[in-house]
Amino acid sequence: MKNILLARRYAYALFAFAHENKVLDKVGSNMKMIGQVMSENKELQHLMVSPVVSNARKKSILRKIFMERVDKLTLTFLDILVRKDREKEIQEIAIQFDKIYLDFNNITRVEITTAIALDGQTQNKVMGSFKEQTHNTLQIEEQIDPDIIGGFVLKFDDYLYDASIKKSLSNLRKEFDKNLFKVGF
Repeated sequence: MKNILLARRYAYALFAFAHENKVLDKVGSNMKMIGQVMSENKELQHLMVSPVVSNARKKSILRKIFMERVDKLTLTFLDILVRKDREKEIQEIAIQFDKIYLDFNNITRVEITTAIALDGQTQNKVMGSFKEQTHNTLQIEEQIDPDIIGGFVLKFDDYLYDASIKKSLSNLRKEFDKNLFKVGF
């Protein structure tokens, strides 16, 4: 819990500074890319938490990886994180920055899981009613899971709406397991 609070403070500081310098969209895409690189590269994660590797070496490695890909503000921020011994929090800071950025722009990230890929009309119909409730722009991440048989599962923020056939069958199974029939009645 402490790391999330710490990461949120650093992310908010970067957000405020980027907003003030009018480079918020650029820094937002940079932090998203940095978060992806950190999550996909286990060797880099291990290197950042290693007490054997010096801060100067960590700073040099981060500069070599990101110098051509990110703007000066983001690179300076990474340098500050290494100097303050917060390099192990880079991935969580990127996640928190993305949440702050989406919230600021009134964007809700929605994950929809279906058994087969949705066509555009069906996706618009499902998301249309959902958009009316949130009053935000929706950023849709579609996932395919044949195990749900049919229907869909929506996830956003801390909410889950399960309208899948798998869930309906599970509920029916629970209902029949109760067996309310009494012998001798």
